[in-house]
Amino acid sequence: MASRTASPAGPSSYLLATDDLATGGPWTITVTAVRPGLVPATATLDWTVPPAAVFARQPVYSWSPLTAYTGWLAIAALLLGGTALGLVASRMRRTRERESVSAAVVSHS
Repeated sequence: MASRTASPAGPSSYLLATDDLATGGPWTITVTAVRPGLVPATATLDWTVPPAAVFARQPVYSWSPLTAYTGWLAIAALLLGGTALGLVASRMRRTRERESVSAAVVSHS
């Protein structure tokens, strides 16, 4: 069995970073605290590591994906934008034509 030494992580806490528990399932862990001037204290703990599939899962932001709706909304926005652009261009062209006809009428008077 492997022996590891934890590092202080803060007041009254220690951290042991290891990949020894990579396999999912039940584990028995024995922890021995060795402190100056005291008898070593040992505790045996049952520990369950979830299967690897739980760790490999991507984060879930929503159980109801919006992609079915956003695609149609993008198409509708594109069509509405194109229609609005066409109407504005048509109106500007008509306004220019009226102004040129008005200017021609004024110059012939």
